[in-house]
Amino acid sequence: SSLDPSLKEQTNYMGLFMDNLRGLGYNETNLKLFSYDWRLPPDQLESRDFYFSLMQGAIEYIVQENNHPVLLFAHGTGNRISNIFLQRIRKNNQEWIDKHIYCYAAVSASFLGTPRTIRSLVSGDNMGLGCDHSSFLKFYRSCGSSVLDLPIGLINYGGDEFCYIDGEREALESCLGISGASGNLKMWNQYYLSSPDFGGEPGDEVCLKAPGVKRMLCFYGINKPTEVAYCFNNDDGKLKLSDSNDFPNDNVFPSGHMVKNGIIFETRLSETNQLKYLGKEQNGCRSGDGVVPFNSLNYVRNWEEDIEELEIVEIDGMGYKEILSSKQMFELIADYVCGRRESFMDT
Repeated sequence: SSLDPSLKEQTNYMGLFMDNLRGLGYNETNLKLFSYDWRLPPDQLESRDFYFSLMQGAIEYIVQENNHPVLLFAHGTGNRISNIFLQRIRKNNQEWIDKHIYCYAAVSASFLGTPRTIRSLVSGDNMGLGCDHSSFLKFYRSCGSSVLDLPIGLINYGGDEFCYIDGEREALESCLGISGASGNLKMWNQYYLSSPDFGGEPGDEVCLKAPGVKRMLCFYGINKPTEVAYCFNNDDGKLKLSDSNDFPNDNVFPSGHMVKNGIIFETRLSETNQLKYLGKEQNGCRSGDGVVPFNSLNYVRNWEEDIEELEIVEIDGMGYKEILSSKQMFELIADYVCGRRESFMDT
């Protein structure tokens, strides 16, 4: 069925970017969009639609027609799909990646997931689409990819737990179970954590490993208030966000964080675990792009020894979706793929 025309702006994520590429002369012989069905988990995308096989075949066609490997571009959660695609191939055929993927450009990549997915599953988040929260919650929980961006390996300041219920910290499993999203938890365990292309032993999950490419470019916005944890109240078995602007009693969040209506945000004044862990800055302060926390965006730095050429561009004040229409990002990518700049380090 046709999408409500009033929602075109909210859902047209890649339209302007694709139009700009066409303006450079790209066409059906060298430009291909791989959208995916959110109703299915990744392995069923392959078993029902042959999604990853068709993607691989299309890339082979482009390389053959143009006599040059491709730049693989992904935005947001699409980076988890791209990483699954690359991990499926890498374990048996690294030579294919070397031959066909010139560079992987990851934009606003949620390498470690986003806590916001928890709120979407627990209490609902219509993502600006105009429908009421209860209707969207029912729809969202029914989708096989609803859990695709759950946090994994994303260490919060108090550990890997992101929820408080009535002031007490609760594990993700407990929070999803109490809220009625136990089916999504089962889906997470069955189709993701048990997947040979995504899961694995805790701390050694496949999705945390470098994707096997020789070159990688990462663009993301920083210093936007970004959700990192939630304070819920249990109202007769229904979890609702607290209306409090106070931190929970066992506040483990450093200065710079803020609370608004039960949502805990990192801000540009928040100290980051990722920079401290990597020893990049003694007291580095950053926040994410308004959707993806900084530690998730910046996790790619953990792969510096696995990727021959890794370049990261942080754009101050740029939002998760707005970056796709950013002139700065597009010009950098265009210069790179057109050979006008050998490295973003020239900027």
